[in-house]
Amino acid sequence: MVRVAGFRGALLNPTKVDGAALAQAPLTGIKALLARQELVRDSHVSVYRYHQTFARSSTCTKRKTLLVAIELTPWSERVMRPHEETSRLARELASRGIANEAAHTDPVLCGYRDPARDLDRHLEAIEKQQPVLHVTTSDGTVHDVWRESNPDVIGALQSLLAPTPLLVLDGHGRYEGMLAYRDQLGDRHGAASAARYGLACLVNLDDPALEPASRHRVVRNAGSRLEVLTAAKPFFRLERIPGAADDHVKQCAALAELGTQLGFLALFPDDPDAWRLTPLPEVKLHGPHAIDSVLVEDVFLERVLPGMNARSVFEPSTVVKAVDDGGLGLIMRPVALEHALRAAELGQLLPFGSTAFRPPLARLVTYLIDNESL
Repeated sequence: MVRVAGFRGALLNPTKVDGAALAQAPLTGIKALLARQELVRDSHVSVYRYHQTFARSSTCTKRKTLLVAIELTPWSERVMRPHEETSRLARELASRGIANEAAHTDPVLCGYRDPARDLDRHLEAIEKQQPVLHVTTSDGTVHDVWRESNPDVIGALQSLLAPTPLLVLDGHGRYEGMLAYRDQLGDRHGAASAARYGLACLVNLDDPALEPASRHRVVRNAGSRLEVLTAAKPFFRLERIPGAADDHVKQCAALAELGTQLGFLALFPDDPDAWRLTPLPEVKLHGPHAIDSVLVEDVFLERVLPGMNARSVFEPSTVVKAVDDGGLGLIMRPVALEHALRAAELGQLLPFGSTAFRPPLARLVTYLIDNESL
């Protein structure tokens, strides 16, 4: 059973700080921010309605989510369900950051099933009020947060969410870091203690505004273009895409031409062109997931560049900069939500860093880990 709770969040204080800048940067020095009232802790236990309004194609789209405290349970209980592997480094960095700050500043994005939109109806009244936070970040996304402190509404939301397992969409490493810190604290806190809960952002899996985004790859010390393409030739068909190395429109068009065929683009230093790699007919993937990220991991990294590690990155501009600095860049398509759902259901996880969702969550509400009971 999923157990969610309200909590006394610490919110950015727009009269003291540049909310847009702070919401996009890693939050550190939480105690100092509280002391300077740049973060202000709420006096009442609340859940937080969170809207993100962003551009998609030629229209504005609004994604509606809910920030809550969620009881931390191991994957084995199947209450929280992963869809991709995590990394030891991501888990350790998350655990260290949580321990240093005694707080969760980055929520785990989790999906729930609610095709009838019952949860939205419970929050309609609060959305008619002025938001407690209104921030526009540098990517043009408008972020609005409302505080819901009515115990009856919180109770109704708890009952609605209790029977529905949650799919972790983004933040597998953060979630494992939360679990690790909870275990580090041991039995010093009771079962209802805030220390046994973590910060989560819940989104309806049936929301059309839940937009998958690409996770690209950067590989260091991969070798020259000639060396890499020569090694790739037994496994891939290679196509030059003229002038696409730093033109994301051309990159997207080249990937869109693939349709349902697997493939990705490779960018090399000092090469104005991109290279499209598609698997040869005799190349077979391991496991049930025939998607681009598995192709990259199982074939390109394991067979073409054995022993090489790839870093997963969100922005194409980050890939281009890394290529300018001598790295090998791989431009990928988004992984469809249906693949994440299938991986969670089968328990056969996608590679680490396969999925992302746009726009990213802002750091507007911080969850403080203390001796309070929820």
